[in-house]
Parts: sequence; structure tokens; C-alpha cells
Amino acid sequence: MALSRGQLGRVEELLSALQEHVPRGRPSLTTRAAYIDGLVALGRAPEVEDEVETLLLSPYLEPFALRALAVANDDQELLERALDRFTALGLHWHAAQTPLLSSVRY
Repeated sequence: MALSRGQLGRVEELLSALQEHVPRGRPSLTTRAAYIDGLVALGRAPEVEDEVETLLLSPYLEPFALRALAVANDDQELLERALDRFTALGLHWHAAQTPLLSSVRY
């Protein structure tokens, strides 16, 4: 909700809380997806790069990882691949959020 409302301060707080309270490698798929989206929204490119490798191994998380990499590297082709994957998985709301996240400039 904080992402969709543009409340970046709240996003920062939530990411910090996740890092403190959720052991690495144990969060749910949706938590990991929200985490990478938060990193993108905050323009934290090095952390995006660190996170995406494992996300690419999950069919559900792959489009989130692709979108994060696309934004971090300003790669329109990769962004299109992410949108295609979101659509293929029926994740239309997440696809619709892509323009919001892709406006981030690292």
C-alpha cells in the first residue's frame, strides 16, 4: 500500500523492519516481491542487483526481478519481458504498477 501511495518514507521503514525481523531466505514470495519493489522505488540499485539473482530462479518472482533489473539498468527490452511475464502469470495489477516503478532514476 505504501508503494502505491508513493509513501517512500514508509517504504523505507517497512524495508528496515523486514531486514530486522525476517531471516534471510525465509520470507514469503509476496514479501520478497514487495521487498524488491521497495528497493526499486527507493532507487537502491546495488541492493537490487544483490537480490535479483535468487529471485530469477522462481517463476513467480522472475517478473519482479526482471522489472527491478530493467529499472536499475534503464533497459526497455528487459522491462517488456517483465511485463510479458506478469501478464502470463495473470499478475495484471503488478504489471500496471510498472510505469510507477520505471519512473525511478538511479
